[in-house]
Amino acid sequence: MKKTLLILSLVAMMLVTMIPVSAETTPGQDYWNEMKKLYEEWQAMESEAVLQLELNFPGEMEQTFSIHVTSQSDMDEFDSYLLIEVTSDDLEMEIPTIEMYTEGTNFYLNQEFVLFLAELAEMSEEVAFEEDFILIENSQTDLQLDSSFLVQILEVLETMEFDFDLNMTLEDDAYHLELDADDIIDLLDAYLMFVITNMDELSTLMGMPQEEVELTEEELKEVLAMYEMFVRPMLKEAKDYIAGSTYKQITTFEEDSYQEVATFHLKTPEGEMKLSMDTTATRLDKADFQLPTSFKVVTEDDIAMMMLGGIEHEVTSEVVVVAVFEVDTDMVYQFDEYDFSEQEANITISTDGRSYIPTDLAAELFDLEPTPAEEVMTIKSLEDYGYTVDWDEASRSIIVSLETIY
Repeated sequence: MKKTLLILSLVAMMLVTMIPVSAETTPGQDYWNEMKKLYEEWQAMESEAVLQLELNFPGEMEQTFSIHVTSQSDMDEFDSYLLIEVTSDDLEMEIPTIEMYTEGTNFYLNQEFVLFLAELAEMSEEVAFEEDFILIENSQTDLQLDSSFLVQILEVLETMEFDFDLNMTLEDDAYHLELDADDIIDLLDAYLMFVITNMDELSTLMGMPQEEVELTEEELKEVLAMYEMFVRPMLKEAKDYIAGSTYKQITTFEEDSYQEVATFHLKTPEGEMKLSMDTTATRLDKADFQLPTSFKVVTEDDIAMMMLGGIEHEVTSEVVVVAVFEVDTDMVYQFDEYDFSEQEANITISTDGRSYIPTDLAAELFDLEPTPAEEVMTIKSLEDYGYTVDWDEASRSIIVSLETIY
């Protein structure tokens, strides 16, 4: 598995939590310690969550979903059972009850819900099976998922340092957290940077071969340069894009239970989403459920093959950036699917404002066939070879992109 894909996997793993970390003796650290205590000391738990999801995107989707989740979890083995019921204000939409069991990194889904998803994807024939459940086996990593793994993740996250204050407070024995749009994006930025700079430790925790994700000092510099060039400017734009968004959370811990009430209100120019959650959990001595005995085993690779079979007649495309020429620094940054490189561009600018580069450099970067006979060529002339060339005034860069059809 390539490094870029593993980086994205780690990012996704880290973003499943919004737990704030802060210095000792603060409400944030006390909250953190309560969460660690739960995973360290509880043998099993049962929980109930009531969620409401409101989508209001005029002209696209205006719908409300009510979601009720009951579950039991074995905290030592990290097995669990979830019963999920979803209803909608769209009376024509009938979503079957979802039954899901987890066994470490593997999970089971009930037949009725799987066939419902297959019908939506127009893949009923590819997914047909007789067993009561399908068992989706993890075939990508050697991750051993149990309560000790989560405690280790929490301990790693505890080393994070923020350049901003999340302002968690303790009022009437309840922990309060409120984030605005800037806080949400700053928190995302902090997690992304933490993942990038702690790849080796996180990959070891997740059962990934360290040699596949461990970055050399030079590779880390390249990744951070890409982050600064492409991701961080987008994060700044994201703050404006979701201006007015909020996340609010109130958590109360008792001796053998806890309750968390949270609301995430996402606002965008196109519309808004509001997710409210009310979750309670109670400590158990032992979980009371059995894993299914009637199931069909599939792996992640099997699912990928089924999906490919379902879209083999479809043609899709995307436009990807393949190179960026920075005029002021005279550097060119080249990107492919899994890698990044940089070198001097030797750009010359004519009196009429056209940007030229050596033809042999262009042939090397873009595999030009046939190669022009002239010693230099305009970057704009790459459009004759199927590329798109655009000028970005903000970064004073020439961006070369290519439409990929697959």
